[in-house]
Amino acid sequence: MKRKLIIEENEGVLWGRTFEDDDLIVGEADSMQSLIIQMKELLFSFHQIEPQTVDFEIEYDLTAFFDRFNYLKLNKVAEVAGMNYSLLKQYVNKKKYPSESQTKRIEKAIHQIASQLYEVRLHVA
Repeated sequence: MKRKLIIEENEGVLWGRTFEDDDLIVGEADSMQSLIIQMKELLFSFHQIEPQTVDFEIEYDLTAFFDRFNYLKLNKVAEVAGMNYSLLKQYVNKKKYPSESQTKRIEKAIHQIASQLYEVRLHVA
């Protein structure tokens, strides 16, 4: 069973949070790999869940997402989402916070871009 791991980024530090029973488990690290290891260790420490049995489903906040996938251009994602570039930039920089519907709109645009890339076939000359 996959557990949801929410990843947020603030000033270069990644924060992760997940729940087990009614407990909020929180960790921080400088890299995704370190954060995932730490979160598995915390689940073991508090709930004796073996790390090798833990499989996370990652959810990113916008800042962490665009930091992790920094090759995506904000202006292109905004264009595909049909939204203003400066508004998306404010969301990513945490100057403003998107509603659930705006977040879903951005997520849909990212999935659309991913789908287009998945369909690409390169010709070997």
